[in-house]
Amino acid sequence: MSSGTLEKSIAQAALNANDVRAALTDIWRSNFLSELKDYLHPNDGISDTMSSLERFLCTQERYTAHVDTFQSARCLSLCEKDVTFAREYANTTCKYYHLQAQWKKKFPGRAYVWTADLHSGPFSCDESLMREAGAETHAEIQYSKCAYSNVCADRLRVFRNDNLSGYSLGDDPEKLRRDFFDAYKHDPEFARVDSFLCTHPTANCELFMPFNKSIIINAAARIEFGRYDDNIPWRRERLTSRSYEQWQQWVKNLRLIEARPENVIMANNLYDVAYIKHMTGINAKYMPAWCGSSGFTYTPSRQSILIGPYRLADSIAKLGWEHPILRDLSQTNAGLRKPLEFQRITDLYPSYSFSDLTSHRAIVFLPYQVSIMSFFEYYRMGTPLFVPSKDLLLEWDDKYDVMNERVYGHLRRDDGHIRPEDGGGTLSKGAEVHDDRGRLPDPNVKANFKYWIHLCDFYVFPHVQYFDSWKDLVGKLRSVDTKGVSKAMLKYSDEQRPELVEKWRKVMRKVAPSGEKGARVVPSDFDEAMKGLYDEPVLVSHPRQR
Repeated sequence: MSSGTLEKSIAQAALNANDVRAALTDIWRSNFLSELKDYLHPNDGISDTMSSLERFLCTQERYTAHVDTFQSARCLSLCEKDVTFAREYANTTCKYYHLQAQWKKKFPGRAYVWTADLHSGPFSCDESLMREAGAETHAEIQYSKCAYSNVCADRLRVFRNDNLSGYSLGDDPEKLRRDFFDAYKHDPEFARVDSFLCTHPTANCELFMPFNKSIIINAAARIEFGRYDDNIPWRRERLTSRSYEQWQQWVKNLRLIEARPENVIMANNLYDVAYIKHMTGINAKYMPAWCGSSGFTYTPSRQSILIGPYRLADSIAKLGWEHPILRDLSQTNAGLRKPLEFQRITDLYPSYSFSDLTSHRAIVFLPYQVSIMSFFEYYRMGTPLFVPSKDLLLEWDDKYDVMNERVYGHLRRDDGHIRPEDGGGTLSKGAEVHDDRGRLPDPNVKANFKYWIHLCDFYVFPHVQYFDSWKDLVGKLRSVDTKGVSKAMLKYSDEQRPELVEKWRKVMRKVAPSGEKGARVVPSDFDEAMKGLYDEPVLVSHPRQR
């Protein structure tokens, strides 16, 4: 075989090995011909020559030194086909092959669900349900309180939430999406993953689109979170001239995700179910949060009544008992012949355990948001909850803006993304009544909250106690059978839990059908994956600019 023919064969082997740059550099700049003499024989046919070349290239340090971050498809195939070769090079060339084989054997018959959320609450609240429904889960969560649930990120690569930049995928989202894919496309664990879960923020599921795995979106907040969320003070500095465009792209991607049969779009509250429908036309499923695995239940031993949740509306938290709302409560209570004892959770418990909360007669729950994870926690423990009536909360919101955090971005629905059959048509800006199709008006206009308020969790769950004024609250705290209320709450939770498990079981059957656990193969090229899976054009990098 001539040197020219041999060089062409080496080049072809390099191309087949998907390691063009490194191999060609070695071929044309190094004297590989003399090194190959021990691998080639003059009478070998071309197939034998190619096989020898593959073995040679796959065992060179130039390749094996980088096997943790790059794996050649040809080398992996060689490990799979040749047991002796796989055993001989188990710690170098075939390291990834053995890891992949180990991961394939993990969790037999169970779906493997993986998340990289930026808040531990939503995932932790539902983890026990998912496991009971047939899933194994793993979380790589970057959040200050992740240690409480033992879900902190410890082997996450590329994706970082430095200075809270992760909510919008950093300074160059397109580049990050590519880098993340390149870091994990040959990862043995990702090969075993059946589904990626995104709850907080949901938009970060854009990271997982090219992996050819199922995607579960379970919204715990508005879907624009992390894209165009100008009503969140700490997010404003991260907004750029492209943020609105990125929101529009996320709406398009969400519709693309929803269109694939293996994916699931849900929300853990009815407000976000309706919000997703309003903004995108997508019919999201309702999957109430559980948060019922604390192990504690209502055992009142203290007469004081707590004011919660732990984090109140910003204005109330800042002014405390000087805020007009709490000042009115204080004055009303002081005028009683036998005043009650009210204490804010934050004043009484700088840090607390659930047993602390369940020892009090009741919690006066002052919402700042339409869905709050602590509401579910309190409810599942059977702690009686006293909540302002819809009329009173609307009055407080009108005067003091206590529900301001329900609005993430000052957005209007873009009917260009909504099919007519999904509720298309133009909704006038600032509409304060239902339109002629019976749809709810713009949720991000403050005056329209009255049309959406009934969808808040605390107005959906039964056995919550409502008061129309502080005087009314005091009367009900004296007359209501709180132990009876607690029993009714616990009974409802006991009845709801198997229903939720069955809902999650249906989700797991959809994202990982029986016999197909870990079956979807991760593509090797980002652009080809996005084009093949979603018919998406090539992503162009756009570094962050103000």
